Amino acid sequence: MQWFEEVQWAIQRENGRATNAEIYRFALACCVYKIWLERNGRVFQQRKVEAYVLVKQIVQEAMRDETMRHIWGCPDDAREL
Repeated sequence: MQWFEEVQWAIQRENGRATNAEIYRFALACCVYKIWLERNGRVFQQRKVEAYVLVKQIVQEAMRDETMRHIWGCPDDAREL
């Protein structure tokens, strides 16, 4: 799948306020952020994290962030702020 197709696929699935769409947006944001950090580490610090470690970090941080959001009483959607 080409990048344009990936983006179109993501746009189609992120619309709406359904739980699946909320989870998808949250997961996508976590992945993009961690991949961006990994890219910066490789480019600027000559540091490399293996893919399986990166995936594990994404899952752990996503679970932690979601748990903390509920503990703090943050809204499910940033648009509600």
